[in-house]
Amino acid sequence: MEKDNDGDNHTRDYFVSALRLLFSGPKVDLQLQESVTTWLDSVEQFLQLLISRRDLPDGEEYQDDRVVSTLRLLNFLRSVGGRDTMCEWNIFLFLVFKGREN
Repeated sequence: MEKDNDGDNHTRDYFVSALRLLFSGPKVDLQLQESVTTWLDSVEQFLQLLISRRDLPDGEEYQDDRVVSTLRLLNFLRSVGGRDTMCEWNIFLFLVFKGREN
């Protein structure tokens, strides 16, 4: 699992750094650079949250960690204005916990 995580981190780093480089030249509008930088910061944070959530081990003893990780994702989505996605996640979580009767 560690090896997959390293590969994902390298891919994420490459993706984000390649886009940063693409939009950092002197011919790129400064306002566009600032917007892209903000967007890439968000993409990088979102990918890290997803990878962290995915890499949690299976098992009942990690259920609390999975809930906390999911809540971090929801808070992130709320902070970037992803209300539709956040609502879908809330409905999904409700149905999961309702099915488990938690």
